[in-house]
Parts: sequence; structure tokens; C-alpha cells
Amino acid sequence: MEPRISNLIEEDSCLKFTIVDCNMSIANALRRIIVSDIPTFIFRTFPYSQNKAEITHNTTRFHNEIIKQRLSCIPIHIDDIDFAYHDYIVEVDVKNDTDNIIYVTTQDFKIKNISTGRYSDDSAVRRIFPPSHLSGDYIEFARLQPRLSENIEGERLAFTCGFDIGKASEDGAYNVISTCAYECTPDEAKANEVWAEKEKAMKKEEKTAEEIDFDKRNWMLLEAKRYYLNNSYNFIIETVGVYENMAIVIKACNIMISKCQKFLYDLEHGNVPIIPSETTLKNGFDITLVNEDYTLGKVIEYYIYQEHFIGDKTVSFCGFRKPHPHSTDSIIRVAFHNQIDKVGVSGYIQGACDSAINAFTKMVEQLGGELSKKVSSAAAMPTTSSKKSSNKTPSPGAGARDDVSVDEPKTPMSVGKSSQSKQSQQQSQQQSQQQSKKSDK
Repeated sequence: MEPRISNLIEEDSCLKFTIVDCNMSIANALRRIIVSDIPTFIFRTFPYSQNKAEITHNTTRFHNEIIKQRLSCIPIHIDDIDFAYHDYIVEVDVKNDTDNIIYVTTQDFKIKNISTGRYSDDSAVRRIFPPSHLSGDYIEFARLQPRLSENIEGERLAFTCGFDIGKASEDGAYNVISTCAYECTPDEAKANEVWAEKEKAMKKEEKTAEEIDFDKRNWMLLEAKRYYLNNSYNFIIETVGVYENMAIVIKACNIMISKCQKFLYDLEHGNVPIIPSETTLKNGFDITLVNEDYTLGKVIEYYIYQEHFIGDKTVSFCGFRKPHPHSTDSIIRVAFHNQIDKVGVSGYIQGACDSAINAFTKMVEQLGGELSKKVSSAAAMPTTSSKKSSNKTPSPGAGARDDVSVDEPKTPMSVGKSSQSKQSQQQSQQQSQQQSKKSDK
């Protein structure tokens, strides 16, 4: 059973699609990665030992810790993780010299090159901290009270902060999505069939048309949800704006593939603890997944169960267990009908990981075709920065990251294209690796 993606629609900034022939463990792994494991650029202000913010002047109604927490929640629209973020910092210095309350927003942010001391131009900064596509307003960060008298000056806020890379698993402020959910695909045909029978019974009871219509709406809101298609899930995803919706799903699939590949590497080099299970199970083994949880564990469990408990029936038991929510490790317990050594157990785990890699690779291939179409159309369109640079004589090594112009730093307009092309290259490399593995076998 290989997952297939269908009904792919993007509207109102939301991506909707259906995954069919898909076990719930795969759908859940995809959602868990999207919610917590996608890296993005952040303002790291916590814990204190890793704090990159330095507040030099703050006379606002918020104390420094609230200012830092609000700063960490601001999304940074740079989509190339290889961007040389160590070379830049954000500066803010706003003082209220007016008679009214003013707001500090992301429009007041300035990006400074640490090495040269020069500031990026406003258009580049606006691409990294853009206004809302709904309201057109910039993110409100703080409120500054006006001067009250000659002796009481207006409030002022001044700080600097460096960039960093983080994931939502570290802090919910680093999330790349505002919505990510899935549901079992409703079986509308079965639901309508069941309702038709109920409607007949209501008509025999001589209920009025209004009463039947009221009961139908109630039934469709609750009882109809009990009828759904097996192994089919409807997804909805909405980005906060840093990455495109489809790119987020592809990143999540690639992260899952990387998890499986890393686990296989650790397995081959003896870094995965496999010990006899201290239970009443005969020929039982406990496989410890270090620093992994349900995301990887339930997928491996599913493929062992499907291929060897239901399939060739060599496995008598397969289960996943995480001892405690705070525990960083988890356990897969497998029992066999016949005696087996640790090398044999490793073979079963390897087969499950290969099946998982194949399933997520198939989804990347299906989504990659749609994304490459969008990338091609975007690349064909002229950009403002390209018009500016066309009037300049390119300097030697202008393509290198270290030589990016300070006035026009590598921003989402340029970074986005490079990251999308890298994704396409990674997909082709993964496909070729899969083919070479099959040929070696």
C-alpha cells in the first residue's frame, strides 16, 4: 500500500489535499513533522545562555522579558537555511517625540551587516519582514507613550538581536504554520445511504418536512461523521508566510526520509540498542529509538506489523511504547515465532525503514511536480532586484554568498529561488540513491 496524493487544491492561502492508501501512522508522522520539526530563522531570546537580544534602552510599559518574548514570535521570511545569518543583526531604535501614542512595528526594523556596518535597503528588509497580506499592516511590536511634560520625555525602545535557526519543538513561537490538521475522509455515499433509511422511518412516523430537515442537519453534523473511508485522510495546511504551503509538505517528507536514513546508519554501525525483552514473550526483543518518538516509531511499527505479522506471519507481536511524555527515547518491542539473533532483528527494522523511505519518496515525487511548475513560472518573471542589478557592473565572485551586496542582501526573493532549486536537486539525488540501492540488492 503506497500513499497517493489527490484533490490537491490551494485557495485562500490554504493547501488542501487527500492522502489515500495511507495508514494513520504515516499521516500522523507528516503532521507531527510539519508542526514541530521544520527549521526556520528565528530570534532566539531564551534561555538566557543562548539569548541573542540586547536591549539597550527600554522605557515602555513592557519589561525586557516581555519584549524578548514578543520578539521571538516574529516570523523571519528567509527560506534558505544556508543563508549567512551570522553576518547580520536587526536593530531597532524608536523614540516618541510626538504628542500621541505611536507604535513600534516590524517596519521600524533595520538589518545591519556586522562586518561592514552598513544597513540593508528598505526593500530588502520589507521582504524579510513584510506586512500582512490580509490587512497590509506590519506586526505591532510595542506601544510608546508620548512626552507628558518638559521633564518627562516620551518613551523609547532600542535593542539589537542576531539571527538563529530553530524549530517549533524547541518553542511554539518558532512555528512555520498557522494551521495543520487532518481528518478521516468522509464517506458521503454511505452517510447518504444511511440517512435515506432514517428519512423513510421518519416519514412513516408522519413527521413534517421542517422536522425532517432539522433532524437531517443535526445528523449530518455528528452521526454522519461516523462513516468514513479507510486509509484516506484530508489535510489542510496554512503557512505563516516563510515557506509556501507545498514546500512545507515536501520539507516534512524529506525530514522523515532523513530520520529513517539516520536510523538505518545508526543501525548498521551498532548504535541502536537491541536487547532481549524482559517479558513473557518468546523470542522478544526491545529496540530503543534514541531521541525519537511516535513520529518515527509508529511508522516502523506499522510496516513490521503489515509486512511480517499480517504478511509472512513470522512476527508474533509488534508494539510501540514511549515510557513517559518527558522521556526522549522510545521502544519498539517485537516477538518472533522462531528463534532469531540481533542481526536478524536488524534486518526486519531495515526493511521497515526502507518501506517508509519509499512511501515518503513517492509523496515527494507527486508534490515535487506541482512545486517545480510553480518555481518555473516564478523564475520566468522579472523581479525588482534583477532590474536594479542590471544597471550595475557585476563584481568578481558576485555569485558567492560572502560577496552579496550589503544593500541587496540575500533575501527571500533570491534565497527562495535557490532553496527551491536545492529541493529539486535533493529529490533527484534521493531518487538516484534509491535506484542504486535497489540495483545493489
